[in-house]
Amino acid sequence: MIDWLGRRTLFLISGVGLFCSYVCWTVLSMEFHRTQNPGTAKGVLAFIFIACFFFNIAWTPMLYAYTVEIFPYKLRSFGLSTALMTANLSLILGQFVHPIALADIGQRYYILFCCLLFVLIFVIYFLFPETKNRTLEEIAFIFEGEQD
Repeated sequence: MIDWLGRRTLFLISGVGLFCSYVCWTVLSMEFHRTQNPGTAKGVLAFIFIACFFFNIAWTPMLYAYTVEIFPYKLRSFGLSTALMTANLSLILGQFVHPIALADIGQRYYILFCCLLFVLIFVIYFLFPETKNRTLEEIAFIFEGEQD
C-alpha cells in the first residue's frame, strides 16, 4: 500500500481514522460511565480495536522508515536515534501519566487525545512531504535544496 498510496496519504488516513475512532471511543466511554450499559461497553471495545487498526496503517510500519528516508545521510542516524528516544520516552511517560489522569478526570482525559489527533492531522497535511516514487537524492533535494 505504501507504493500505491504513498506515505503521506497513509499517514493522513491513519490520522483521520484515529481521530474519528477516538471521538467515538470518548463519547461511548462517557456514555458508559453515565449509564453502565453493557452494549456501550462493547462499543468502546470495538473502537479500541478500530483505533489500533488505524494506528497500524501508518505509525507502526512507517514511523522510523519515514524518519530515515527524510533525513540527509549525514544526519540519518541522529534522526533515527531521536525518533526512537522520543517514542520510547513518551511511552514511559504515558505509562505513569495515563492511570493518574484517568483516575482524576476520568473519560474526559480522552478529549486531550482527540485534540492532539486533530492537530496531528494538520501537521501531517502541511508538513509531511510525499516521498512516493522519489529517490533518496530527490528527497534530499526537497529538504536541502540544490547543493553547490
